[in-house]
Amino acid sequence: MDLELQGKVALVVASSQGLGKAIAVELHNEGAHVMLTSRNEEKLRAVQLELQQKEQARLDPGAGRRRVQEANSIKALRYTKGIC
Repeated sequence: MDLELQGKVALVVASSQGLGKAIAVELHNEGAHVMLTSRNEEKLRAVQLELQQKEQARLDPGAGRRRVQEANSIKALRYTKGIC
């Protein structure tokens, strides 16, 4: 599926596991520069490593922040509050 996200910035909140992680992986697969956020840094690093292993050349830890500052916009935002 082509969501036309190649080179766009996507901020995914709570992206260290579950639905947030799945969305972050799919956005990355679509070519977006994904900004990962989570309260659990260890799990977040694991997601970052997983994305790096998929396609290391596209991942630059500071790229998303720089692109947001340059473009002054985020094209995709994902936020879901989980209730247990």
